[in-house]
Amino acid sequence: MPTIPKRIHIIGSVGSGKTTLARTLSTATSIPYHELDNVVWERRLGGDRRRTDEERDAVLADLVKGESWIIEGAHSSDWLEESFRSADVILFLDTPYYKRMKQITFRFIRQKTVRESAHYTPDFTIFRKMFRWNTYSKGKRNRISSSYSKTGVTRISCFTIINSPSIGPRERRNAMYKYTLCFIQRNDEILMLNRDKPPVLGLWNGVGGKIEKGETPSECILREIAEETGLHLTLEQIHYKGTVSWSNDESVTGGTHLFTATIGSSVTYLTPIKTLEGLLDWKSIDWLSIEQNHGVGKMIPHYFKRMIEEKNGFHHHFSLEKGVICSYSYKEISYIDNNLSFHK
Repeated sequence: MPTIPKRIHIIGSVGSGKTTLARTLSTATSIPYHELDNVVWERRLGGDRRRTDEERDAVLADLVKGESWIIEGAHSSDWLEESFRSADVILFLDTPYYKRMKQITFRFIRQKTVRESAHYTPDFTIFRKMFRWNTYSKGKRNRISSSYSKTGVTRISCFTIINSPSIGPRERRNAMYKYTLCFIQRNDEILMLNRDKPPVLGLWNGVGGKIEKGETPSECILREIAEETGLHLTLEQIHYKGTVSWSNDESVTGGTHLFTATIGSSVTYLTPIKTLEGLLDWKSIDWLSIEQNHGVGKMIPHYFKRMIEEKNGFHHHFSLEKGVICSYSYKEISYIDNNLSFHK
């Protein structure tokens, strides 16, 4: 496993996924992350106050003194030179322009419908400003690179998000992993779906479905959860757990991205519920962990317990012969695999 940098500075334009990436890396490494907006602004119940330059610089100086940190923000001004100089690695999140515009739009909708919190009032004035900031940032790459050179940073790593900051499968595997599957946990139970259609007719399985054109796996699973259960979860509530693939005659024939999700014990979700897809009901983790459980999808007993108990994700692979599992293997996802793809 590669050495994990302890001081990471993430920059990128509005809507590039900086905060999501910072949260993902923070979860994977237990390194605290900090938003630069919270350095510039003092958050107060009576209304936010913009710090003076001296106050802002003092807050940043205190942060970068730490042994380990993740700092993210769209700012690239001279006042950040201390952070750039102290960073082990600087990540420039250079996601495509159209993806940033899409993220800005979706985030605005989530905030307007109170499905996502915001430090600002999500009105159309700020929405238009975000579009202008994003357009301006299209020509910002050279100025950012120039800013790096002034800090004396010698190692600059840029990365391209393959699917989502929380998902790391390589592009070459995208064609194989066409599906998503999620196990939603509340206390010691998992919300399962007994499907009315093949290939798992009459068996309990997680919720999920096929990735649509232009969707990332995380976008797909959030959509599928909403469609199949009526639960509207956020990106922060789902956890990437790797992949499941299967093959016949040594040729891979399919695969799915694996997720878990957590909802609070205070969430009321009464079951059983009959849906167009089948029957939803809560099943105990102990019951689902039984190795010889023939009431669930045949692959689930092999990876379920590891998926629930282990923090890291795994690649699970099954070899089948005439629909019968002949062998099963798994491999832990490396740090880079699980989070991002580096390009020097």
